Amino acid sequence: MWLWLAASVAGVAAGWACLALLRGWCGAGWAAACGPEPAPGPPAWRLPRVWRCCRPWLGPLLPWCDRLLSWRMRAVIERAIVRAGCDGLVRPCEVAALSLWMAWLGGVVAVTAASLADGWRAWLPLAPAACAAGAWPALWLRRCAARRRQRIARELPFILDLMTLCAEAGLGMHGALQQAASHGPPGPLRELLVQALCDMRAGMPRRQAMQALAARADSPPVRAWVGALAHADAQGMSLGPMLRGLATRYRAERHQRAERLAMEAPVKMLLPLIACIFPCTFIVLAFPIGYALLQGGL
Repeated sequence: MWLWLAASVAGVAAGWACLALLRGWCGAGWAAACGPEPAPGPPAWRLPRVWRCCRPWLGPLLPWCDRLLSWRMRAVIERAIVRAGCDGLVRPCEVAALSLWMAWLGGVVAVTAASLADGWRAWLPLAPAACAAGAWPALWLRRCAARRRQRIARELPFILDLMTLCAEAGLGMHGALQQAASHGPPGPLRELLVQALCDMRAGMPRRQAMQALAARADSPPVRAWVGALAHADAQGMSLGPMLRGLATRYRAERHQRAERLAMEAPVKMLLPLIACIFPCTFIVLAFPIGYALLQGGL
């Protein structure tokens, strides 16, 4: 029975993989069914290798996922994509299709492993394996968003210093933003500034463009910075002292965060020390003593 089950699962997996691969290669018709391609944005190498390898095989699932996604779920996935900095690179239907694909692949692997084992307990990891594989795209987007927020927090003090120099040299807010976008360090914050300036050139008011920048960044320091710029613009305040104070504050917060992480490092090292290093040390120390005692007893 198990042999027939394993053979059927392997046959279904091989057939589905061949069908998806062929449709991914000659999928000119699938592109029309799946809707427009993503707009030009970040390069595709930012996606993990597994995502890039599975992407041509998602063609059969994209139309179904595009129809079945509710507007609320689509908004949640789009928000996660924007926070991860992948807007213009992937679509919500691709994330849902990849989740289904990975869940199916994890279930196939779990069923194959369980069919080769004996007992009903071998089937217990089936559902957790499928759920873990299906949740991988969402977890990857969340991890990318966290790393992006960290990079934005590191780049913000330099951008503020650059804008401070521009403001004290006589440039206005728009000129300072242009200089920061042109000469700032390459990274997500600079990309957000370039996108905000493009929105301003397209006719969007500066206040709304900066608020959209803060929403895309999803970072509390950036929200505070945008709020301070809006307040200074509305009240006619001087930008130089305000930006210098913000830069000093965020640089101090960065140093405090580094000190806190350095103080947490010894605590995080306790578990590897107790679970891995100490037992090996005790074994190395106790083996000669035990061997000597056994030899002396004999």
